[in-house]
Amino acid sequence: MAFSVFRVGQELRVNQHRTSDKIDPKVTGLPDGWLITWSSDGQDGNASGVYMQKYSLQGVPQFLDRGVAVDRLVNTGSTTGDQIWSTATALAGNAGFVVTWIERNADGSQRQVFQQHYSLDGTAQGAAQQVSGTHDVENVEHLV
Repeated sequence: MAFSVFRVGQELRVNQHRTSDKIDPKVTGLPDGWLITWSSDGQDGNASGVYMQKYSLQGVPQFLDRGVAVDRLVNTGSTTGDQIWSTATALAGNAGFVVTWIERNADGSQRQVFQQHYSLDGTAQGAAQQVSGTHDVENVEHLV
């Protein structure tokens, strides 16, 4: 089956922080636009942190500071070690979205799965929750 791909609009840089590596971008469709998550090395003051930006259906960034697009930190509860391999899931209706990520201790010995629920406008609903229990999770890169 053949199909055609057409570019709509121009290419946009998502991340505003320009130094260090940005890895593992993910895009999730939302009722009023889309959400992109990624990991950024050192931006949160430690190792890797998970960031996000939400766009309207017209492609306008929604997370702003004084009218300028900003990277929004997801892992606000902890910036120790690496927060990596994020994914987001849109919730039914207008219930918002959930971002899930892996937190790896600074020495790499423990890996845990965390989640944070957001309203559709990107406001955190409560605190991030650890969902993997107290045991190390193996092969976590395949979970998200």
